[in-house]
Amino acid sequence: MNSLRQRGAILPMTAILIVVLLAMVGLALDYGRMAVWKGRLQNAVDGAALAAATELDARSDAIDRAEAAAKNMLKPQGVSLEDEDLDITFYETIGSENDPAGSGKVETTSPADAHYVQVAINEWPVNLIFIPILNLLPGDPVASQEELNVRALAGRHFYMCNYPPMMICNPYEAEGKSLTQAVEDGDLKPGDMLILKYQSGQSSWGPGDFAFLLPSDEDGNFATGAKSLGEYLANPNRQGCTPRTVHTRTGSVQSWPVWGWNTRFDLYKGFSAGDYPPAPDVMEYPSDSGFVTVGGLSDRFGNGDWPAADYWDEYHSYHQALQPKPAGWDSWTRKQVYDWEIGQGYPPCRPEGEDGVAGTADDIDCPVPSPPGSGLPIRVMEGDTYTDPAPTPERPDDVLDGLAVPDHLDFSSDPASVPKRRVLFLAAIDCQAQNIHGSMGAVAETFAKFFVLQRGKQGGGAGDIDFVVEFMGLATEQDQDYHVDVQLYE
Repeated sequence: MNSLRQRGAILPMTAILIVVLLAMVGLALDYGRMAVWKGRLQNAVDGAALAAATELDARSDAIDRAEAAAKNMLKPQGVSLEDEDLDITFYETIGSENDPAGSGKVETTSPADAHYVQVAINEWPVNLIFIPILNLLPGDPVASQEELNVRALAGRHFYMCNYPPMMICNPYEAEGKSLTQAVEDGDLKPGDMLILKYQSGQSSWGPGDFAFLLPSDEDGNFATGAKSLGEYLANPNRQGCTPRTVHTRTGSVQSWPVWGWNTRFDLYKGFSAGDYPPAPDVMEYPSDSGFVTVGGLSDRFGNGDWPAADYWDEYHSYHQALQPKPAGWDSWTRKQVYDWEIGQGYPPCRPEGEDGVAGTADDIDCPVPSPPGSGLPIRVMEGDTYTDPAPTPERPDDVLDGLAVPDHLDFSSDPASVPKRRVLFLAAIDCQAQNIHGSMGAVAETFAKFFVLQRGKQGGGAGDIDFVVEFMGLATEQDQDYHVDVQLYE
């Protein structure tokens, strides 16, 4: 009888142990499946967040493009979601002390301010196959499904290299537009002229104002002297590569910025041509025919209409037989004209006849393209003989109006570097929103690219400066000095 009782007791215990063992095996298998799914989902949201952050370029459709990119990235990874299961949130900053929630994250719905994006998958169901076996045992029921929650936070930032210590306050901020939006809307177009006016003694800046920045090296060390400001303007390569955080500069700048600026035009005072070579074409291009009012300012923004046809007649008619006027010339920007003059080897030249009457190519020797192997892109032809043009002390009175002194040029070391001397990037800042005043840190919304039109000049007041430039567009990843960094933060 005892043996029978023992066997009768062992059977139910064995059954219970089998259930427990199966449950333990099932627990391992089900939680293993959950770990696989969580890893798969995490990889999916990581990729989606990075894809979304790549689109955050401040344009008006940036948020729409970011959301579409995130969803498109999830589809190939086998994650099909309803909208209520996917949460995409954009942030202006992820480390602000002004965040009332205390998370360090400030949400935004503005494409211009969206620098970070979080992609989250909420309550993703995973069916449990083995764990529900535990429901065969007495006790509370075991769920047959678990829900997973995963998220990833990514951000997009840029850094700029080789830009001069200069900034312009977004002139369209008074209209509620970022500079990116204004360019997108066509308010500011490539080819429009701007006069960058620096007013000495100014301690605060609003839309359309121009100011200098503290030069900094790659280690973030600032140079404060007026001469240093001129040196960094003469050679922006000294700036190295820095993030979009800059620092405004106040105080007297004297004439050093003008002298540094004018090295591009083969004009030297305080600097030497050996250290800061000119551009190969030192022509001062004509201004726009008129101005438009932007942000209440009526004397700084050109109407984009410049006399391209008259410029050809005055400075390029000498080679009309050799090189006719290119098609579309009359609608070219001044930067396009500059590139043509450099690339084709026909710098602007105005032959002078007697008694102030315009001469012809027979009256004076204007430059023509060099023969192959000459070593210079431009030379002067006297009859059938090519010679170097002679340097002259005053560039504005030189008969070779647009040609820099060849002795200053070194095309052998870096042929692309010298023509770029006429292109500069300026930090564009929303000065009202950041309350820019005095010497303080600021954050650039973007960098605007400009072509230098004319020599820098002292303005109306003592210490005032005028720089005349042509807008070329905003810095993009197509520009060698503009770099974008997209990374995961969480």
